[in-house]
Amino acid sequence: MADTASNAAAGNSEKEKAIKDFKNKVKCSVFLYDLAPTVSKAVVLTALGQFGNVVDVEIIKNYLDPKQAPVRALVEMETPAQARSVLNQMKDFLFMMGGMPRPVKAIPATEALLSDCPLPKKRLKLEPRILKKTDPGGALAFEWRDLAQRHLAEVELLTKCQKEAEEKLATEQEEQLSVYYKALKRVYDAYDSGAVQKMRDSYSRAKQ
Repeated sequence: MADTASNAAAGNSEKEKAIKDFKNKVKCSVFLYDLAPTVSKAVVLTALGQFGNVVDVEIIKNYLDPKQAPVRALVEMETPAQARSVLNQMKDFLFMMGGMPRPVKAIPATEALLSDCPLPKKRLKLEPRILKKTDPGGALAFEWRDLAQRHLAEVELLTKCQKEAEEKLATEQEEQLSVYYKALKRVYDAYDSGAVQKMRDSYSRAKQ
């Protein structure tokens, strides 16, 4: 009996520790969304590394539309203070990631977002069956299905338009950056070739 009580106490202690560690992990985690589809784990690590030590990054993709849909990421920082720093940065400034003109948004992570939650979960008993329009509630279910399909088509169209607008803006920014780079390069070339020094000497002699 003593061994049984001791094992039960040890099990409860480990469970309490696991729950405590999990709740601390939730406080250290941040959920990022509206990320460009090209953003990878390495990009997130580099971008958020300036706010502290990134413990783990989990990229959550939309596998129904992997090419155009924005991705999400669940990021665990080393301390809750570092997580708050990330949240404040995303809230106060337009934070770009991956070179795309798409401001990243962030919210605090919740227990439901983390897959390794040790807390007891309520399980629903599901009984699948084929539904017909003539069944009770069948007509309403079919209306919901049609509405969901319509919403999906609208989301696909909006996502496509958003992607085209972002690509156009990115191209314009790249062209403008190229113009600035060429102008700055001409200035540095003038310095390196000695043309600026010659002009300075000429103006000095002219004043004398």
